[in-house]
Amino acid sequence: MRAVLRKFSIGAGRGHGLGLPLLLLLVVLVPSICLLWFMTQAMRNERLAVRQKLVDAYRANLALAQERLDGYWKQMADELEIESEKVPAPALFANRVRTGKVDALICFDSRGKQIYPAVAAIPKQEALNAPWLEAQGVDAAGRCCSSISTISSSSTTPAVMRPATSC
Repeated sequence: MRAVLRKFSIGAGRGHGLGLPLLLLLVVLVPSICLLWFMTQAMRNERLAVRQKLVDAYRANLALAQERLDGYWKQMADELEIESEKVPAPALFANRVRTGKVDALICFDSRGKQIYPAVAAIPKQEALNAPWLEAQGVDAAGRCCSSISTISSSSTTPAVMRPATSC
């Protein structure tokens, strides 16, 4: 321990003592490093405080906007309800689109069934007639081509007249 203290001690007549420069360096660097660390922490805390203030301000603004939007849609629904009792669904749609209040409108009856625009019916698949049923059961040996060509020549549908595959 004494050897370490002697090496860094300040004494008269000793030529290569590192004590004073090292002490001066520590006296300057330690407070500077601490000051930089404290400043970094202060900036981070300030950033967090500003962020929290913005969140609080936007949250209040968001609540106000949500109330306005809910009021608007309630008013719109009430207007549509009153107008739907007086005017048929196609006219209601035309009036609302013409005035520019809506871009699209779907009208439902009191049971919740869509009445306007009318729901498109799904087309029923027609049953295959006898020649088609026969062509499905034909072997691929050669009667296939003659069966399909017979069907396509007797059909008036363009898709049937031009079979996709050739035998």
